[in-house]
Amino acid sequence: MENEMPAWHLEIPDSTNALHQREQFVQYLEACGATGDYAAAELIFGEIVGNAMIHAPGPIAVSVEWTNGSATLRVSDAGPPIDTSHVRKFPDPLGEHGRGLPIVNELSGSSLSAAVYVDGKTISAELPVRLSTPRTQSQRLQ
Repeated sequence: MENEMPAWHLEIPDSTNALHQREQFVQYLEACGATGDYAAAELIFGEIVGNAMIHAPGPIAVSVEWTNGSATLRVSDAGPPIDTSHVRKFPDPLGEHGRGLPIVNELSGSSLSAAVYVDGKTISAELPVRLSTPRTQSQRLQ
């Protein structure tokens, strides 16, 4: 779509620094003029990036891409594959792990998915934000 916002890409060479990029992520959404639930979008970012930090030490690639006014967050890492079909249910409420991806799935309208590659995976989720009005070329981010 011609009036979509430019995608946002972030390469993080060391996953231990990834969560420090949350503020930059939210600033990007604000600069786009997106409307919606920024807190939920930030939580989705934090949970997916946090999982990459825990389960896939090393570089992480994070991007936001717009299609028809909707934003999709993609986080790629070199970690082991993950089956997103199990995140449809919340784990034991007294358990200590396993809540992050079910929360992401709920906040993203059940759009959580994973693509597995030889050298890693990409986790994707639709963000609960939308472009309020199409932007012209002169209004796009620099």
